[in-house]
Amino acid sequence: MGNLFKPQEIEFARYGSLKTVEGRVQYLKSKRGTVKPGGEYILRRRRLHYHEGGAHRHGTDEIVASHYGRTHGDPVNALKNAWSKLKSS
Repeated sequence: MGNLFKPQEIEFARYGSLKTVEGRVQYLKSKRGTVKPGGEYILRRRRLHYHEGGAHRHGTDEIVASHYGRTHGDPVNALKNAWSKLKSS
């Protein structure tokens, strides 16, 4: 059992600074819009260790609402909270 664990060793590679490729990166700002009555929207949800939701106006690339929240061990409640926040945006 003595060879089972390596005491306090980090086993992952480290990468150089991203500043070396800074000239190859272009920042694109998100287009924000407002909800229009009667409009069509696409709702999306993504879940990892957090819930992230958003609403996009159909036919455009505008984001009209977004929410980011932690699950705190309860993904069902976190999803309900995310939809509630999106509806109130």
